[in-house]
Amino acid sequence: TTCAADPTLWSQGWVIFTDENSNGVFDAGVDTLRRSQTIESIASITWSNSTPIVFQGDGTVNNTSSGNFLICDSLTTSKIARGVTINLSGRVRSANSVVCP
Repeated sequence: TTCAADPTLWSQGWVIFTDENSNGVFDAGVDTLRRSQTIESIASITWSNSTPIVFQGDGTVNNTSSGNFLICDSLTTSKIARGVTINLSGRVRSANSVVCP
């Protein structure tokens, strides 16, 4: 139920919660945990923005939450790479023309 201090690092997993008091952190007893997910270390996931993703009640994201995910194979045995873009309207789309570091 905790997040990394760096919102660009997603390789360890993520936490999805309702932020009832709008302070940007999960507060047990105040907020509702919707989902938490850890992932195996075979993948590298980075977020292009320096702020967390915040969806509004109407499905849009706030004006600092749009950006791109870069998902790469960290084993270097294959060049699997995918991108996911989230725009200001909240639309999520995939992008397969991604170059991994």
